[in-house]
Amino acid sequence: MTVSQPTKPVTATGQISQAFINRFNNDIVLDSKTGQFVINQKFLTVNATNIELGTLNTLVAQSNSQQNDLTTTSNYHYGSTYLHVYWYGFRIGMNRSDIQLAVGAGLVIAGVYVPVRAAQAALGEL
Repeated sequence: MTVSQPTKPVTATGQISQAFINRFNNDIVLDSKTGQFVINQKFLTVNATNIELGTLNTLVAQSNSQQNDLTTTSNYHYGSTYLHVYWYGFRIGMNRSDIQLAVGAGLVIAGVYVPVRAAQAALGEL
């Protein structure tokens, strides 16, 4: 068990705070048999607040649910399209040709259509 300072799980903008991720990141493991994230109670910080534990349980459950819905994950290498699933969310990387296709047609992210102009603005730096 470790001890660290309690923190607010969510920032003012509604994102999971980096301090919260850092505080609990070593407490979450991926069960190799089930492919699901689990909270390792042996390593859980001793002074976790009820709010932190509630948020942690919710995030792990949501990640496990979303992971069941995701069919493609891959390892990262430069220029690849990939999806990494974490207990607190996921990271998507796109290669140049996929970005060009997305910019030309618009994007659908988490079921929400992003129009061509918005995709071009967001990805314009690339």
